[in-house]
Amino acid sequence: IPKQPKVDIDNEKKKQKTIEKNVKSSQTNNLGKDKPMTKNTMNTQVPHLKDMTFLKAFDKSAFVIRNVTGDSDKQGELYGYLKPHKHMVVPNIAHFIWFNCHVFQFENLISVLSAHRVMKADRILFHTDCEPNSTWWYQARILIPTLEVVYRERPLTVLGRRLNPKLPENSADVAMIEILMEMGGVHLDCDAFVLAPLEPLRYYDYAVGKEKPAWLNNGIVLATKDSKFLRLYYQLYKSYDGCRGCIPVLLHYQLAKNHSDLVHMEPKSMDQPPSNAMRALFLDKNYNWQNEHFSIHVWIGIYRLYMRSRGGVNFTAENIKK
Repeated sequence: IPKQPKVDIDNEKKKQKTIEKNVKSSQTNNLGKDKPMTKNTMNTQVPHLKDMTFLKAFDKSAFVIRNVTGDSDKQGELYGYLKPHKHMVVPNIAHFIWFNCHVFQFENLISVLSAHRVMKADRILFHTDCEPNSTWWYQARILIPTLEVVYRERPLTVLGRRLNPKLPENSADVAMIEILMEMGGVHLDCDAFVLAPLEPLRYYDYAVGKEKPAWLNNGIVLATKDSKFLRLYYQLYKSYDGCRGCIPVLLHYQLAKNHSDLVHMEPKSMDQPPSNAMRALFLDKNYNWQNEHFSIHVWIGIYRLYMRSRGGVNFTAENIKK
């Protein structure tokens, strides 16, 4: 386990203020060097996605709301023992988190579009300290009327512990919990795609998918702001020590196992395939992702690096569609 990193908090705060200033000053969203981005210039200068047939919701009529009871230990171990409410309790709000300035890729557009077209979110909140400035981001602003940019500073500490500045994903994990505790909703990583309406999962106070039998993955999480499990999950960060995935993956699962009455888990339908099985999805193409999935976490950033290091295919808009 790596030692807890030393962070110059004052210096990091100065950086955050600089970023905030830049974000606020770029609200006009310049496409050219000195040309303010307006609705007209977006419509004329940004190429549109004409064929959207590759992005559709698959029929999940067989999906049911599972009310697992203690009479079935096997089912309880798979799904947890949290009973669904009689009505949907998770707000139909999608949350995306985007820290640091980097390129908004085509797969990120598809992720946000899936929340709009498939999940049919009432609001799509894009929490960021650096609004993207790319062709695909402008596509998102054109195509998604419910998309809102929400400025949010990247967390530097949590419960008195300093977060590793070299691991922005740790900051995003913390921000995810804090955002869900503030307003509830559906958190989606920017490379997670919604494949089917999420209504059956919105009856639970907390729903999450398994990446492996003993791993949870918070790439897709549904929660109410009053979820007891969500607060217990947050308290795990009292023991944060700089480990990249210890809390959101391993300890997350252990907590669910110990408090199975507070969580609903999906063994295969939310976060599959696991990050070390991408070959089945991208190369062999024998992963049956179109059936029995609410959502899929494609880990495309990891696999893009893997393919580049081996001289393989680069992921472009056209070959991602295929």
